[in-house]
Amino acid sequence: MKAALKWVLQDQNVHTTIPAFSNYDEMREDLSVMEDLALTPEERQDLGLGQALGFSGLYCQQCGSCLAQCPAGMDVPALMRCSMYASGHRQPKKAVDLLRAWRMTDVVCSTCSRCEVRCSLGLDVKSRALDMARLLEAPEDMV
Repeated sequence: MKAALKWVLQDQNVHTTIPAFSNYDEMREDLSVMEDLALTPEERQDLGLGQALGFSGLYCQQCGSCLAQCPAGMDVPALMRCSMYASGHRQPKKAVDLLRAWRMTDVVCSTCSRCEVRCSLGLDVKSRALDMARLLEAPEDMV
């Protein structure tokens, strides 16, 4: 995370960042970046790992290109954002809170046999949607 923050802050067109943190340790780590914005060789290598491994990205960029593809009219970006909170940020309660008005049956991906959604980043939309359906089904004290 430090490498990514340093990289962003080196862009002359970026004037403000609002890094997220969940606790004081993460806040201190984010603030420590301001002591030295120079990327170490290890940080430069880390920044290129995803591309070197052929990953186009881990999280939905909310481009919306999936919306017209879904034959069931699902709000795919919302499901993908919740997937990011649940797995990437390890905050499943936040994902459930965002989907508060949804029921497991509202995620029709579990019964749809004709999923045509192809994410521009190559993310497995159906798999992530099914994960969110299971999360909605989980007992509240388990989230």
